[in-house]
Order: sequence, then structure tokens, then C-alpha cells
Amino acid sequence: MARGARLLLVLALLAALLAVVLQLYRLRKPGCITGICFWKFYRFAGKLIGRYYDSQGNPTKYLKGVEMKAKRGAQLLEKQKSDEAKIPGCNSKWSQQEGGEVWCDTGYPRLVRRPGDIALTGQVSQRNAER
Repeated sequence: MARGARLLLVLALLAALLAVVLQLYRLRKPGCITGICFWKFYRFAGKLIGRYYDSQGNPTKYLKGVEMKAKRGAQLLEKQKSDEAKIPGCNSKWSQQEGGEVWCDTGYPRLVRRPGDIALTGQVSQRNAER
């Protein structure tokens, strides 16, 4: 395969992967993003020499970095789940006559900050404690 054709193939694959990751992120299902690392039905066709594998098929420092970040992301998701389990959800009700109402147990905030999201989005996010 010519060098230019190989480059176009790699760029097309990376663009497709990026599109999938962005779509999953927009759906706000972080568990699906980590699932990309564990595709089960991938038919092995070889290793592409380049950023992630050298000419002997050995992982490069870039691949090791990606794997390390994926592992850290999984740890952050587990921590986020355990943190959210510690905060009770708020209650809500709605009727046409009275409108809507949201209340939380005394001592718990209605708006919860989530600093763990800074690793995923670069920002501290917030969520309603209402589930």
C-alpha cells in the first residue's frame, strides 16, 4: 500500500473513532466510552505501524499513555458513582394546580458540584441532587 493511501486510511479510521467517541460523550453515557477499549468481536488483521505500535508490533509510549488514561478514567467513574451514592436524592412533585416543587433533606444541598468531571471535560460540573 502506498504511503499516501496508508495515511488516508489512518486518518479516516481516526476520524470515525473520534465521531463515535464524541457521539457517546454527547449522550452522556461515560460507561460506553470506556467500552471502546474492550471490543470483543474485533477480527485481528494486524497492527498498524505508527503512533501506537512500532515495526515489531510492540506498543509505543503513546499507546501506554492512552491505556493509562483509560484506566484513570475508569477509576474516576467509579469514584463518581460512590460519591453520588453518598448524597441522597431530592424529591419533587408536580401538579397542574400547584405547579412544581423540589425539596431536599435538611443538611443536603440541592445543587451538587462534581469536581471529578474536570478530567473529562476540563470543567467542574454541577447536577441537581434530584434523581
